[in-house]
Amino acid sequence: MPEANGNAPATRADVRALETKMEGRLQQLEDKMDRQYAEMRSDIQRMATEQTEQMQEFVRDIQTELLRGFDAFAGGFDIRMRKVQSDITNVDAATDRRLLILERRMVELEKRLPPLPPPPS
Repeated sequence: MPEANGNAPATRADVRALETKMEGRLQQLEDKMDRQYAEMRSDIQRMATEQTEQMQEFVRDIQTELLRGFDAFAGGFDIRMRKVQSDITNVDAATDRRLLILERRMVELEKRLPPLPPPPS
């Protein structure tokens, strides 16, 4: 029976029992630490996977926004190019009409002129 005041000397059996008890507790702590380490590794791996997925989604969103911006720019640029083509077409048509009018006037003037004398020999 254990002594009430706890001042009795320990026997080798007491020391071995304490050693066995301490080894058991240390083993329990080691097992608990191993489980916690495995859980931490699992959590870290899960978080890394989630962050990778979030980063990929972020990059896709940026790509989408860039493509939308390029599309908006291309739409405006397309409108400007059509206007320029239209202006050029209008200028070409106007120039063609003016040239045709000038050619007709020249023909009318040539019809009114008296014939030229033959060149001197």
